[in-house]
Amino acid sequence: MIKLRGLQRVGLAAVMLLALVVLAACGGGGGGGGTSDNGGGTVADGEIEVVLQEYSFTPNNIEVPVGKPITFVLKNEGSLEHDMAFDDLDQVSDLVSAGDTATFEVTFEEAGTYPFYCTVPGHREAGMEGTVTAR
Repeated sequence: MIKLRGLQRVGLAAVMLLALVVLAACGGGGGGGGTSDNGGGTVADGEIEVVLQEYSFTPNNIEVPVGKPITFVLKNEGSLEHDMAFDDLDQVSDLVSAGDTATFEVTFEEAGTYPFYCTVPGHREAGMEGTVTAR
């Protein structure tokens, strides 16, 4: 067994701590579509993945270009059915069952902010909503 003296122990502890910090920094994982926690996403190629769960959309703030068709890939990682609705555009996706994925195409013809939400009773009230900003 190797016995470490005081300064050697401190050095070894510092190296181990640095290794843990580096590993933690590398482990963040990248959500698809430019997402960051429940924050924002930007559509770069006309498509963005939106994760549906009880009771949230991820991302819940999305930026899109005006006049280009946007395909929302709705991935339901929750245990209940969910959908995505834009009242201002009079458009609603199909209901997406738990574990399923569906696509929903929308074109934002004018610049502005477009609220969206889940139409399942009680889901919007529980916070399942977000906004798309068309620029």
